[in-house]
Amino acid sequence: MKRVVELDGLRGLFCLGVVLYHVHHQWIFWWWSVMDFFFMASGFVISAQLLLNREAENLLTAFFMRRALRVWPLYFATLLFGLVVYLATSHVDVWSSTQPRGWLQFASFTAFVEGYRHRLDLGPYPFHFIHSWSVSVEEQFYVLFALSFFAMRRFAWSVPLIAAVFIAAGLWWRGTNDGHLYLLLNHIDALGWGLLLSHLFCTGAAEQHRRALLPIFALCAAVSVPMWAGYVWHGYSLLATGGDMRALAQPPTVNAGFILLWLGLIGAAALTPGHKLWAPLRTRFARYLGDVSYPLYLTHYMAIVLGVVIARKLGFNPQLFAVLGAAAGIAGAHLLHVYVEKPLSRFKAGMRYRTPDRAPAPRAPLLPVTVK
Repeated sequence: MKRVVELDGLRGLFCLGVVLYHVHHQWIFWWWSVMDFFFMASGFVISAQLLLNREAENLLTAFFMRRALRVWPLYFATLLFGLVVYLATSHVDVWSSTQPRGWLQFASFTAFVEGYRHRLDLGPYPFHFIHSWSVSVEEQFYVLFALSFFAMRRFAWSVPLIAAVFIAAGLWWRGTNDGHLYLLLNHIDALGWGLLLSHLFCTGAAEQHRRALLPIFALCAAVSVPMWAGYVWHGYSLLATGGDMRALAQPPTVNAGFILLWLGLIGAAALTPGHKLWAPLRTRFARYLGDVSYPLYLTHYMAIVLGVVIARKLGFNPQLFAVLGAAAGIAGAHLLHVYVEKPLSRFKAGMRYRTPDRAPAPRAPLLPVTVK
């Protein structure tokens, strides 16, 4: 399989939407749902690396070292910067309730796990870094899936089986708990669908059943519309009339509808790369956003929060400073991408999976680089 640049473009444009959401969330209040797109795409790409190299004798060590090089340097750099900002401005009331354990849990990728036992309290966590909850979720997923796959890799249907367990666990959790957005179990079904996509494409089944799969992906997207359209319409109606957005109901079908939408979108884009329908996703702008999406995700929210805090202290317009903070976050993401992420990517490329005959496994870049 070859790299699908359209998924890079989707990832980049959706990440730009996340920046807009954090500048003024009511403009696209439903954008919380796009996190399941990122998780599904990540499950698609990351599991594909394990499937293609399942015979490698260094499967786990190579996988985890490559993941660490991809995720950790930028993550811990921004975490350290956030800690410095916190220590320098600890008197500011916006994060006066922050506790050391919040920083420690972010550093160990165990943020918010106490939410499985009782109602989640966000107070102990540094507010300006709270958006990085998704990195913790993905790191937890990497460990859970990689170990499960390693134990079952000789079984041809290991990925569909693991995916089915993940999807069932996610549906059960959503149905029996008032789950929090920041918990792995609230997104593990989206990750599970990503695993199924990787199985389809890595085994050649997608190409073999291409004519049947394309209508199925289109149907997923079409069926999803009535599941979330009412929620979106109601929200914008409240905005137009000055209503209270807290009154906006979110039935369980809304989240399921968005997951179907992302499944159809990712599947169709991966199945028909190069189609004229996806031309906007292949533009230089969209691909650039895809390249910088990870550092942009890490930097933008912290910059926006700092901008708003400064504006309120000085008596300026917080919305204007939120926009300025977003611009600063984009600039910081570009610098991180050029001077940190690119050199690390070249170094990571040298960490190869070794086949049993101790010859390096053939390099087969497929699909876009991981979402996170």
